[in-house]
Amino acid sequence: MKKLLILAATLFCCLTNLTCQDINGRVYCCDPTINRGIVDNLPTIRQMDRSQWLKLREDYKIPAYRAFNPEQKHELWKGKFVEVKKLPWTKAELEHINKAIKWVEARLFIWSSGKSTDEELNELDLFFTKWTIEAEEKLNWDKRVAIALFQTPDRVLDTKGTLEITKTGLILKPISKASIEDPGLEVDTTDIDFPPDTTDIYNPDKDLKCHCTDQVFFDGCGTNTCDSHWINCKIVKNGCGWMDGYDCNGLCSTP
Repeated sequence: MKKLLILAATLFCCLTNLTCQDINGRVYCCDPTINRGIVDNLPTIRQMDRSQWLKLREDYKIPAYRAFNPEQKHELWKGKFVEVKKLPWTKAELEHINKAIKWVEARLFIWSSGKSTDEELNELDLFFTKWTIEAEEKLNWDKRVAIALFQTPDRVLDTKGTLEITKTGLILKPISKASIEDPGLEVDTTDIDFPPDTTDIYNPDKDLKCHCTDQVFFDGCGTNTCDSHWINCKIVKNGCGWMDGYDCNGLCSTP
């Protein structure tokens, strides 16, 4: 009987834990409105630099990042690294951060337009797991600092890992609602909700849309864990985990 229950639950997850699909196979977000806005504004998005990306409302940032070309993604992270190194770290902390930056810059697959292999993603997680544990033991860091530094391109405001979260900002409108002179960007002042206990890292694919990955040891879910086995959420490619390189395949569990 127990085996039958496990099998039934497994089949349920296989049937309901689906990949988001929309607009000729181009999926940047499980929210159809945001996805439509991204698809309709790809020329604008692919001209964005870091300063423009940071002005996007938080729920548009990762979908826009997914639409970036490899060079844009690289430049976005390089800009973050410059900002991070200007914060008042100790000498030991800065050396530890530079170690990770040097390692990342040597891994071209991180910026590739193709999907990373399992071996590459395992290598990425192994490095950052060891790097984070070393920071906890030698620098007395909370894991949230490491996650804020290398699991989101968002700006880090201090050495505690506080992120600059844009609750109100620019959104990308579907072209059908935008004038010819307007590239589809407008300011929206509506506050957005955040999933529970996610180390302040916001992913728009919430409310049964996967917003974390269980493929990394430190999953960005704070004191909770990323659950992909017993939940029903729609998987979206990339945008989670270290360097946003992993598929979002789960939800942060609640106590």
